[in-house]
Order: sequence, then C-alpha cells, then structure tokens
Amino acid sequence: MRTSGAVVSVLPEVLREPSGLSGAAQYDVSDNGTLIYLSGDVRPRILRTLEWVDRQGTPESIDARPHNYRTPRISPDGTKIALTVRENGSEGGIWIWDRARKILIPVPVGPGLSRYPVWSSGSEQLAHVWRPVTGGVTTWLYRRSVDGSGDRTLLAETPERIYPTSFLPDGTSLLLSGFVNGPSNQDIATVPLDGSEPPNALWETPFSNEQHPEVSPDGRWLAYDSDESGNEEVWVRPYPNVQGGRHPISVRGGSRPLWSPDGMELFYRNDDTVMAVAINTSSDFTAGDPVPLFGGYPIIGQGGRDYDTRDGENFVMIKQLEGASADASIIVVENWFEELRRLAPAE
Repeated sequence: MRTSGAVVSVLPEVLREPSGLSGAAQYDVSDNGTLIYLSGDVRPRILRTLEWVDRQGTPESIDARPHNYRTPRISPDGTKIALTVRENGSEGGIWIWDRARKILIPVPVGPGLSRYPVWSSGSEQLAHVWRPVTGGVTTWLYRRSVDGSGDRTLLAETPERIYPTSFLPDGTSLLLSGFVNGPSNQDIATVPLDGSEPPNALWETPFSNEQHPEVSPDGRWLAYDSDESGNEEVWVRPYPNVQGGRHPISVRGGSRPLWSPDGMELFYRNDDTVMAVAINTSSDFTAGDPVPLFGGYPIIGQGGRDYDTRDGENFVMIKQLEGASADASIIVVENWFEELRRLAPAE
C-alpha cells in the first residue's frame, strides 16, 4: 500500500489534548462509519478580573473584560499594565492595559506561549519568555519594544524553564529565575541586555529553590524567596555582593517579594494575603515585623509575581471568577465514510 495525492483536511476543529500530555486527537470511528469526536475545549475556561486594592483592602474594579490573567506589571510611568493572558493550555500572549484609554492591546509576539512580561525603566521595552505551540520546555528569553517596532533581541535560549523578574536599576542586565543550571533546582541569575553572555547564577544552592528575585530601587539589596528551611520564606541579601550575609523577612511562610518605590518597605505574599515589612538601610539592614495589609486574593500560578504596585498604596490584584465552564461539544456524524469518500476520493 502507498499513499498518493494531496493532503486534504477532512475534519477541522477536533479537540486535542495539551501538547504537554499525549497531544492525541479526541475522536473515534465505528466499523459502520459512525464518527464521534470532541470539538472545542474540555478544560474549564478560567476567567479572572483585575482590581486596584488599597492598603486597607478596599477594591476598585478595572474595566478590562475577564480573561485568564497572570503576572501583572505596572509600567514605570504608571500609564499601562502588562499582563500574561492564557487563551488555552498551549497558547497565550502578552497584552497591555492602557489605563487612560481603557483598552487591552496585544503585544505582537507571534503564535506560541509568551508570558512573564517585565518593563524597562523607561517603559518603552519589555522582556518576556516565549515557547512554541509545538510544546516542549525549551524557553527563549527576549527583549523587545512595546509597540513591536525594530527587531527583538534574544537574551537566552535554554532547554529548561526560566522567567525574567526585573531590569536591574543600572540598566545593564536582566534579573531572572529558573532552572539555570539544570532541572534539579531553581536559581537566581542575571543576563546582559545585549544577549552577549548566557545567564549567570548569582549563587548556587544544590538542595533548595530560590525564586522571584527583586533588586531594591537603589540597587543595593536583593529580595527573593527560598525553600531552604523547608518552607518558602522571603530573604534579603546585599547586592551585588550576594555572599555578604542574608536577612530573614517573612515569618511562617512568604513568597513573591516586591519593593516599595522608596525602598523603605518590602511586600510579599503569604497564602492569599499581602504582607508589608518596614525596611531601614540608613546604617545597616534592619527589617521590622511583618504586618498583614489585606487578603482574599489566592496566589495564581507557580512562577512570576501575581500582583504589583507603583506607589506602595494601591496594588493591582487578580481576582478569580466563580463558575468556570468548559467549551467542548460531543459531535456524532453518521455515514461518515461517505463524506470521507467525497472529500478525499480515491485516485
């Protein structure tokens, strides 16, 4: 037996499992020619909204329509919010919420899964990671203009998962986290903005995971979370001399640290609560006791920070909508062999 003739599409819009699983098409055909297949998406459609929340926990809705939002980042000039928007299991993109015009604008990054946007200090560029639709874990880290003009700059290509967290205040490098030295543990690294060198781990801890690094506004201190103690906790080290000691910040759990604009507070997440810690660096580094600000916003996603602030008073938060639904249909076609002969007649 041999095949001949052109390739013909005979059944569009057949549901496939995510590429990270089997990727199998969901259909079957009986001996008498009855076809049954799934069309659409069997996974629940996740919808989330965006809110401004002040330090007392008072919410104010943002007018962006519900999507599967993740990793919000407010631009340094305060006019825009960059977001990861997951459209389905294997694809997603980066969108910009224009606060003045109240519209969502897609960043032109092409098909695939783009996520974890972070802003340059001048609000004119974004760094983000990208993976192809075909799946796999190979990750490309890019820097590009927000409006899509000019060429994007490849900063790193790695067979492991990484994600950027911020541009360093001196404007020379990008801070990132992930499996920099292999698949065992996550480390913190920097990569030059011209892509001239591969990511360089700031330090290596073979038996623990360090994530979500953020350098203070004055560039002197590095906040991050680590599970070295058995629980995720927030720590601070001097920067760039990261071997010069470390200071505990959180108590009984903490992750995803975020500096206030003046560097005098550190915020972090403890389950569904945003915490605040007073910081004093006038002589040496000292940290106050953690204080809860507000709760009711469960952590979303395993990587990246899921909240942001530019003034230390108002936070952009993601709220999960209740009642997510699936969009799949079961379709039965009788006498499908006749339809198949019509669409792809034998030569």
